[in-house]
Amino acid sequence: GARKELRNLIRIEKVVPLEDEIYFSHDRFHAIAQSILNGRKTGDVFSIPEAKERTGLSRRYMIPLLNKMEEKRMVKREGDNRVVL
Repeated sequence: GARKELRNLIRIEKVVPLEDEIYFSHDRFHAIAQSILNGRKTGDVFSIPEAKERTGLSRRYMIPLLNKMEEKRMVKREGDNRVVL
């Protein structure tokens, strides 16, 4: 039953699935993404360590989060860095 409920929460956009069974609430995902992007403008480049510093997240969570931000066209990957879109 929990899987069905999780799918429903994803469908109604209350939960954001990342990868490897990592999920963030919609609000938490956007708050973390905003903390990474805060003060940056389109075209600015940042590194994974810079994003980790702003969020306090470990690499285990940071990479899937950045990948989801890329999927949502918030950033694009350029080597090991990300560019704000």
